Amino acid sequence: MARLTGAMGIGRASLYATYGDKHALFLKALSTYARQTVSHLVARLDGAADPIEAIGGVLHEVAARASEPAGRAGCLITNTAAEIGGSDPEVAAVIDGALAEIEAGYRRALCRAQQRGLLAADRDASSLAHLLVTTMHGLRVMGRGGRSAETLHAIADEATRSLVTDRRIA
Repeated sequence: MARLTGAMGIGRASLYATYGDKHALFLKALSTYARQTVSHLVARLDGAADPIEAIGGVLHEVAARASEPAGRAGCLITNTAAEIGGSDPEVAAVIDGALAEIEAGYRRALCRAQQRGLLAADRDASSLAHLLVTTMHGLRVMGRGGRSAETLHAIADEATRSLVTDRRIA
């Protein structure tokens, strides 16, 4: 709190007058982060001409970020899910909402890929969306654990290849 109030040039009383307490401030920060992060990711998936390429691009973006020194701290959504999990219902609701939106974005991209013949029609888009969310957060955790960029990008490639077996990944 001292670093935060110092950087903002305000006192704790002003901060608490605005947000109430540390928990409320954390919820606001988490909600803002989730909204911005999720909207960026979903817009990228929804706006892609090639949904499979966009999924691979997102996974590689996560791999790149997770392997950079600044990215080694992890993602606030991933870290919060791992550290607090379901022990705080308000925090869990924010995390659940963010993950559901990300999953829905992946599912829409996968359905578009099926409609365009880029993904076999017999593949379950919902299960694949679950897998992609898990892979994305796994990349972040592995990056936080110090895995190399090469390893993280190889995982992103394999996850993308697993969607379409007859497609080459650059």
